[in-house]
Amino acid sequence: MQAFALRPGALGARADRAGIDPMLVWADATGLALLRRPGQDMPQAWPLVVDDPHPNLPSCRGTAWTTARLQQWLAQPEARPHRLRLALPVLPLRPLPQQPRPASAQKQAWPASAGEVLLGVIDHGCPFAHALLRRHVTAATGAPGTRVLALWDQDDSTAGLSWPGAAAPCEPGYGTLLTREQLDDVMARHTVPGLGVVDEARCYEALGYDALRHGFTHGAAVLGALVDLPPPGARVAPGAAGAAQEADVVFVQIPRDSVQDCSSAALERYVLDGLDAIIACRGKATRRIVVTVSDGTSRTTHDGRSLVERGIAERAKVLREQDVTLDVVVAVGNSRDELRHAQFDPLAAGGRASVMLEVQPDDEAASFVTLRLPAGGTGLSVWLTAPDGSRALARMGQAVGLGPAQLEAGPSRAAATLVLAAPVTGAASDEAALGLVCIQPTRPLGPHAVAPAGRWQIGVQADAATTEPIHLWISRSQTNATALPRGRQARFVDEDGQYDPPRASLPLETDPASPRSCIRRMGSINGLATLPARQGMRVIGAAFDREGVVTLHSAAGPSAGHGEQARTGPDVLMPVDFSRTDPGMNVPGTRSGARLRVSGSSFAAPQAAALLADGLTVPEPAAPQRRGRRALPADPVSGAGLLRRR
Repeated sequence: MQAFALRPGALGARADRAGIDPMLVWADATGLALLRRPGQDMPQAWPLVVDDPHPNLPSCRGTAWTTARLQQWLAQPEARPHRLRLALPVLPLRPLPQQPRPASAQKQAWPASAGEVLLGVIDHGCPFAHALLRRHVTAATGAPGTRVLALWDQDDSTAGLSWPGAAAPCEPGYGTLLTREQLDDVMARHTVPGLGVVDEARCYEALGYDALRHGFTHGAAVLGALVDLPPPGARVAPGAAGAAQEADVVFVQIPRDSVQDCSSAALERYVLDGLDAIIACRGKATRRIVVTVSDGTSRTTHDGRSLVERGIAERAKVLREQDVTLDVVVAVGNSRDELRHAQFDPLAAGGRASVMLEVQPDDEAASFVTLRLPAGGTGLSVWLTAPDGSRALARMGQAVGLGPAQLEAGPSRAAATLVLAAPVTGAASDEAALGLVCIQPTRPLGPHAVAPAGRWQIGVQADAATTEPIHLWISRSQTNATALPRGRQARFVDEDGQYDPPRASLPLETDPASPRSCIRRMGSINGLATLPARQGMRVIGAAFDREGVVTLHSAAGPSAGHGEQARTGPDVLMPVDFSRTDPGMNVPGTRSGARLRVSGSSFAAPQAAALLADGLTVPEPAAPQRRGRRALPADPVSGAGLLRRR
């Protein structure tokens, strides 16, 4: 293969624009090769997350721009907004046939909650007819109703939900909104007369709710962990119900394409739009809004400055001024022991550091690596070496590719690309720069370029000494629930054997005091969960219930960057595994009475959300617990303590 400079595409996105989104440069240069289906036209409207002050709207918000407006913004270096992120999912190479749904002029308003507490869930697969989500018999229909106040499916494809009267919400104007009245109507039409038994399967079939054909969806399990009644003698008195078992629920369903894209390229917009939808459903009596987000991404700088995190803080501040509390409860992630985070400690002038990346064969999904480079790192260069020894080198503000010696189809046939955004200058000159490595799928399917499997090297050289570490995060490439089995996870290679050395025949559970390997458990925290404490976000980790210590999968802090407000890790741990020898916890399935075994911090977050809904305080990271003669914190990095719902 040979190296070449990536040329801007139809949009004119250039890596030398300060602070530009590397994914936008990559997408434009490759003609959206992995972001649109074969034969599909370029988008008419580009989904974005922008940071654009506006008198009547949040500054950090989701939006969509026409091609002409995006081209104009890219052509004017000083144009506002100064920052934006592309929000297009990476599509599977063998998707189910879908066509965009024709736009409808009909829109409907968000319903308003009458309760003091409002619960929100941003996920996929809402079993609104489940017994745990039912209200008493409704007066209008004489059949059981649902506690789900609104179900917003953000999908604009034919896979979206369909029911008479269902339409897109007035704002942001896409997807399908089903209100409680419509959901109650669905349940009434599929309730056995005289028995009051709801035929849940037919309810979902009538809506075309494809995700609920399965016995498990991630959203159903998260929602179940949030609203399921605790056992007798638990945190509420026997027979009593807390707010989590009575409050209205707003469920925001992220699109199917985003579920297929486990790298979460478009997640930030869906989270911000979903949060706005939940807030729009508050009523005059609402004083507390608790939102669960059990999803994550590695495509941020992990320092609390991502647009989605700033948007959360902004909304929490505005609601506080209106005497409403907003708690966005985010899972810390499950990447602690997945070899997906590497860190190069500060380099001396002329210093070099590198890491090997193992890309799996027969992988249908691209492998992405996000690089966080120190602020003002104009003297840094990054290289990418393929298994055959060919190398591409880029400096800040450059985009390069590796591909066949004869690129008959242009840069879209590149086997790998490396984009380094130019550093931000001026008032925001302390912001870190982002880089992106994209290695194409290794399985040949369709017209897309194919990359060789094997070991790729990513290296950094510094012309001048650096004062901050350089971080690399591999995006998740595993199969989400109900999605096509596509990706095979790429991982960093522990060449010196110091990441996981043996200790009495057991692996280390934290990084050694003086690690020699650049692979680190510390800093593996979810990129959506690095907002400093007390700004509207609660970050929840996972623990073994019996032992009372953090699990082997629960991601660790600290966040990147520095400063007094830097997040050290999760605020608190919730039990998700019964013990080391008995992993997992039981949660409801998509049908009433069904129980399933799950594990992961995704199911720790809704447990903490239930406590917050009841008005209980999730504490700040606790001091280490004393056990025997030594201090043993539940989380050795942040010191977060363990809470139980019972």
